[in-house]
Amino acid sequence: MLDSDDQFFTAYQGYLLRHGHPPPSVFAFCESVETPESEFFKRFASFSVLERRLWADHMTRAIDLARHSNGFNDFSFQQKYLTLCYQVLDVVLENRSFYLLRFPARRSRRNWIDLSDGLRSLFSKVTNGQDTELCAMRRRFADELRRQIDEAHNSDELTMPAPLQQRIPELLFGHVLWLIQYYLDDESEGFEKTDALVEKSTRLAFEALQSNVIGSGLDLLRFLAGDRVSLSGFKPRNSKCGSSDGEGSSCGS
Repeated sequence: MLDSDDQFFTAYQGYLLRHGHPPPSVFAFCESVETPESEFFKRFASFSVLERRLWADHMTRAIDLARHSNGFNDFSFQQKYLTLCYQVLDVVLENRSFYLLRFPARRSRRNWIDLSDGLRSLFSKVTNGQDTELCAMRRRFADELRRQIDEAHNSDELTMPAPLQQRIPELLFGHVLWLIQYYLDDESEGFEKTDALVEKSTRLAFEALQSNVIGSGLDLLRFLAGDRVSLSGFKPRNSKCGSSDGEGSSCGS
């Protein structure tokens, strides 16, 4: 019998990977894992709720792994973010078959146009509250980035105006989604192309932050995502993706 969230997450992922689709009903799923339906509904209102919390749990694990990296507290903001990116990809590697099956907007081709198209669709869904599972992941990521940004601001590492600092999680979450998509399509030995992309794109992103062109970057990202809300008044439209576990509040970064 399953009696913890982690056990339900593992069982649900196992079912998806064996069958290629979600269970037809909670009853069928619980019967397959010899667990009363009541145990499921004590924790999750539906499979959708379970899956959004599963995505958020993956981000939480990556954040915990990053924070426990040797010397993490002494890292610069850029080093902390780079460490987090690698830990996110480590979590993806541990669950690669699940991500290949369930990660939204995954593309089998590996050219820039295809990746940009996938990112545009995916980022638009998340920012507009249409993809509640990844929106929950986004909230966990944004909470961690705000903590890192506060530390960088207090140490004078970040000197840009506060309104622009508040937009950094939005921009960097788009970057993380792009890295995940690229990683899932990477067939290079040891995923060396992804490693190179992480290093080069992170360096470019932080050079942009240091030169205070983040506003232009966000305008471009919103254009690519189909979101024309101005920088000064950003608020995801029709966002109902939930609180930190994906339930009950907006998904804004």
